[in-house]
Formats: sequence, structure tokens, C-alpha cells
Amino acid sequence: NPQTGEPIWRQPYRPNDSVNSAAIIADGMIFFTTNDNRVHAIRQATGLPAWTSRQIARVLPNAPVFADSTLY
Repeated sequence: NPQTGEPIWRQPYRPNDSVNSAAIIADGMIFFTTNDNRVHAIRQATGLPAWTSRQIARVLPNAPVFADSTLY
């Protein structure tokens, strides 16, 4: 909780590999990439995964961009 500093998730989300990007927070979601070429979408309110997507090509660190309700 940004106002109180108290945790709001019961358990932390743990991806299978190291996070290699800054988190993007938009539309109630948290997006980030990991070294195993996955893009993760986590529900901000609960910390539960919405989806993950394994990319064919290597995901560059800090590559995702969110604009116009789309993750690029």
C-alpha cells in the first residue's frame, strides 16, 4: 500500500528466472521481463499472475514499453 507502506499481497510473486527490466505499472497490472525470455503480467491489487508469454527471440533488458493500452 503506497499510503501506509504495508504489504497488500499475501505472498510475493516469484518468477522462474531473474528480472531484467524495470517494472511497468499500468492499467492495474505490473509488467516486466526475465532472463528466460518471458514477459510477465501481474495483477497489481493481488500479486497474482495474469499471464506470462515466452518470446521466441531474446528479450532485451528494459525492452517493454506500455502506450495506448498496449504493451510493446
